[in-house]
Amino acid sequence: MPSFTSPVSLARFQTALNDTSTDTPTLNYYQSLLDIATEQVYTFLDRDFTASAEKTDVFLGNDSECHTLHEPAGALVSWKTVDHEGTVVTKSLTSLALFLRGAFVGSKDDTFSSEFEHQITYTLPATLTCPETIQQVIIEIAMVMLRESKQGGGSLGEETAWFRENDATGGQHFYELSGRHRQLLSPYRRYAI
Repeated sequence: MPSFTSPVSLARFQTALNDTSTDTPTLNYYQSLLDIATEQVYTFLDRDFTASAEKTDVFLGNDSECHTLHEPAGALVSWKTVDHEGTVVTKSLTSLALFLRGAFVGSKDDTFSSEFEHQITYTLPATLTCPETIQQVIIEIAMVMLRESKQGGGSLGEETAWFRENDATGGQHFYELSGRHRQLLSPYRRYAI
């Protein structure tokens, strides 16, 4: 099950392929390629462009009145604290506010106490859209995966990792982002500060 919803429609992918197939297994396979490509790109970017997707930031308090959210928030859903014994307390959202277009959440009445782990659940903005460049990279990666798959005539993956577990051997194939794809995606990538 993919973690992200692909911003690229199946119809758009079929147009890029010059494919008019209505075969359900083929269309399901195309959708799985789009989902895998989306997962790979969004993971590389450390960002999600799915409008209204629900996210949870989990962090240890530092006695400050604000916290920088991992993604910009459109709305707050819940705030919970967990103490060192594992006791979960649901806090009121009325004391929280979003600032700088949802990049920060601040507490009006309290601090994010260092005695607790804080869990803030929020939704991404409903107006959030995926940039066209990112959608194009997702399409290209899905097309490469199709071309290199057995359905496309090749064998999937540029890198292969093998593992052995309980007297069984298994393999996993990976498609690495090309230098061109990395360059196209670089303006959208989140970098650690």
